Amino acid sequence: MSRDVFVCNSFSDGGGEKVFSLLYSDLKKKAIFVSLFDSFTFIKKTNRIIVLERGVKKNKIINVFFMFFFYFNLIKKSNPQRVISHLHLSNVFNVIGSFYFNYDSHVVIHGFLSYYTKSPNVFKRLYGELLIFLYKKSTSVIVVSDGLVKEMSSYGINSTLIYNPVTTTKKNSLIGDDLNFDFKKDSFNFIVIARLVSLKRIDDILTAISYVEKVNLYVVGSGNESDFLKKRTQELCINDRVFFLGFVRDISSHLLKFDCLVSASEIETFGLTILESLLSGIPVISSNCDSGPRDLFKSKLINGSGIVRVPGKGMLYDVGDVEQLKVCIHEMINNKSNYKPLECDNVLMQKKFSTSKFISAYSSYLN
Repeated sequence: MSRDVFVCNSFSDGGGEKVFSLLYSDLKKKAIFVSLFDSFTFIKKTNRIIVLERGVKKNKIINVFFMFFFYFNLIKKSNPQRVISHLHLSNVFNVIGSFYFNYDSHVVIHGFLSYYTKSPNVFKRLYGELLIFLYKKSTSVIVVSDGLVKEMSSYGINSTLIYNPVTTTKKNSLIGDDLNFDFKKDSFNFIVIARLVSLKRIDDILTAISYVEKVNLYVVGSGNESDFLKKRTQELCINDRVFFLGFVRDISSHLLKFDCLVSASEIETFGLTILESLLSGIPVISSNCDSGPRDLFKSKLINGSGIVRVPGKGMLYDVGDVEQLKVCIHEMINNKSNYKPLECDNVLMQKKFSTSKFISAYSSYLN
């Protein structure tokens, strides 16, 4: 009997990639795993994983063409009954391949289509329309948040919700990091965990922090805005209390060292780092962007409602409103005990978002 094929963009440092790595840990002996790009951070590279990129990097379009060739060749040889893919680009490979090889295509969506369909960039809008067309042609669609269920419905796409899992302890499949740094004991220590890209609006956090004394900010992540953000700390004269730690593979095991997580994203589908922080007992200040944070805070107040205070969790503020963010930071420093996550709530969330429940949901859905 042919094995299932699982496809993802990479095993790098994104939320979708982290979920894919957990599936690999559980199913690697039962399925074929394919990574489009040669990028590994959550697991060690192994010959059990087929990489399609293969060093062809002269041109993005040519690169994708060659990856399609290698993907089609793989599917022809393995002859799977179904392919399960994560993230938009891998989903494109999956559904187009199903047209030629007549397998069942199951796509997992981790990001909003509106990022593309409402973009001012005409090529992004065209890509968004392509995604909608392909998702309607797929065998089934899995999404990871309530917000995505609503968005898929608005595009006429039926979907099934399977929440991303969360782990607050190390798994053997993950590569551990020793994170050694000293805190200033007389300071309040905030942490940001995000890709350093414009959508995460980390500059908003730097600006707000510059108005608050005796506060340290630790930035975990990498991305194309890294140099810009480091320069901003110098311009704001806060480079002595903002520390860029780069990508840390198992940051969840270090969260208790911090006082509060801050997230300023324009858009967030699930909010995995927010959930990990709450389960670690760390309160959160987050932008009130669509879906993720609002769902986890169980708030019905949409962006534009001003500061939303949720005891036992933290605060939400309007996306891009630095003045509100400053107020939240001051209030968190002075009243942290009001927002410390409750143990009873955490037990319920741990069950709801457990890895075992996630794997069980996948197995039940696919079988």
